[in-house]
Amino acid sequence: MEVIKLSLSFEPFKPHKIKAKSMSSEFNELLQRSHGDRLQIWIVGSREEVLHTINEFYVKKVATDRSQFGPLIPAPLATGKYMSLLMR
Repeated sequence: MEVIKLSLSFEPFKPHKIKAKSMSSEFNELLQRSHGDRLQIWIVGSREEVLHTINEFYVKKVATDRSQFGPLIPAPLATGKYMSLLMR
């Protein structure tokens, strides 16, 4: 029988510093402000998730009327997902 000895050394964990990145001005310029300073909440997900979230917002009084939500449409940047917009 042969015994093999292994020498393992571990270095202590050193957390990395993460620098916060802010959204660049070029992306800010792409955001449309066609509705003035009104708050917009975008809801993106499966059809069932979006409808559930709309109902949840209505029940929790986040939205006082379901007519505040935009129509349920296919999300242009997420394949197979739907979206709605809440204007406050």
